[in-house]
Amino acid sequence: MINYFKIQSQENLLVQSLHTAIKGRARYKIPKLYHSKSLKTYLEDQLSQTEGIKQVRANPWSGNILITFSKKWSHERLTLVLKEIVLNYPHPQAASLSQVKEQAPLIPILNPNPTNPTPAHLSVANGQNKAASWLVMKMLLDKQIQRASQPLISVWAAVSLLGIASSLLYVRGLDKTILLLIQKLHTPLLDRIMLGLTFLGEPVVILLICMGIIISPSRQWKRSQKATTLGIATLGGIGLNYWLKVLFGRIRPALWERLINVSHHSFPSGHAMMSMITYGLLGYLLGRQYPQWRRQIYTVSLILILGIGFSRLYLGVHWPTDVLAGYAVGLIWLSICILAWEGWNEYKNPSIKESLTSNQIYSSPRIKMVT
Repeated sequence: MINYFKIQSQENLLVQSLHTAIKGRARYKIPKLYHSKSLKTYLEDQLSQTEGIKQVRANPWSGNILITFSKKWSHERLTLVLKEIVLNYPHPQAASLSQVKEQAPLIPILNPNPTNPTPAHLSVANGQNKAASWLVMKMLLDKQIQRASQPLISVWAAVSLLGIASSLLYVRGLDKTILLLIQKLHTPLLDRIMLGLTFLGEPVVILLICMGIIISPSRQWKRSQKATTLGIATLGGIGLNYWLKVLFGRIRPALWERLINVSHHSFPSGHAMMSMITYGLLGYLLGRQYPQWRRQIYTVSLILILGIGFSRLYLGVHWPTDVLAGYAVGLIWLSICILAWEGWNEYKNPSIKESLTSNQIYSSPRIKMVT
């Protein structure tokens, strides 16, 4: 009975139904579909050959699949068929695991049923587990780097542009000119708006937002890897920004009377950097959780990040090069945190462990049995 409910819960995780108000259409979230073009092709081929299925569109970037069906079908029947297809899908890891076997070092393996287990058996077993974890992590890291190659190129291109723009402004001495131009935009209404935006970028406010998310009653965030990643990214970003400020020790601008009191050094902008890290990561995670609202979530996050950075210029507490450098460093740290979260999330995926077990990585001829 316990195994039955366990199997049922695993099947429910394979295919998750998403709400749609249009009759004859169904949308599902399939975690295994994420970044898997082979599963996308497999799903579309299998479903398109099924009578009564009019159209199938699978998206490996969001992990969603949209199915249009005739009146003969129901959502319940379609869900069962979709689960069956996903369960019967041949794991693409099987091909790549052969490479891991070839690269595997000579690892001593215990007799699975030793008559008299000794401390030596226990020691070898411990080493075996460590070697297994290392091989799995290596395989997943290589896969993650290959998968993220195109997004990383875009990130590094953006960082390079920000770095070049910051260098040009500094070399040509345009920092002061830009700030004086922005000062001409001052109005009482804009003063209030900019004070509100800069408040959202305060380290204390950002930490409170993270704490609120971590202790929230939502099952999607409470004690989850998302909340942990958000907390580590934010705390790490604050520490990195403080170290960079001390390292460069740049003095803040003092071109007019400030509306707020500021202390510490200027370069890079902590508000720009932390808004990029925290609100950027929060937008990314929410976009993954609610793919149907992804474009709106990304737009709000981008407006918030740009608004906080501009508010620091409007208030005259940072040079433009400070803000650009803050965005660049924040984007680098944000990319590292996202890659780490994706890699760890995939490492903890039960399907990968099952695939590794079924292919018996450590039963290759290169491995010696210890009796």
